[in-house]
Amino acid sequence: MAFLSQWKSHGRPIQASISFPFNHIIEIVADSPVSGCAIDELFRHIHQAVKDEGLTLLPTEFVLVFLDGNIFSENFYEIIKKYKSGNWPSAARVVDIGPEGVKLVSVENSRIAIHLR
Repeated sequence: MAFLSQWKSHGRPIQASISFPFNHIIEIVADSPVSGCAIDELFRHIHQAVKDEGLTLLPTEFVLVFLDGNIFSENFYEIIKKYKSGNWPSAARVVDIGPEGVKLVSVENSRIAIHLR
């Protein structure tokens, strides 16, 4: 993404890298401070690039799920409902994003877990 090589925060270059975990996620890691305006600029650029490619972004209430070699999206609230009713498959893994980056975890070990009680 050429944009990242020119990305700035208050006139200072932002050192950043990009990766595409699971070929479904855009992960951008900034190694220097980033202002709110710079984040807004990044989101505008991503939204335009996605539009130009004819793709769509996953709505924020959806989570990527891996199960039996398949990847699909599931509504966050449906995951909670299925889990609480005992209908969530124990083998399913969700994509969780935290300070360590992007990883696959069980729903019980994800940031969703707080809603499972």
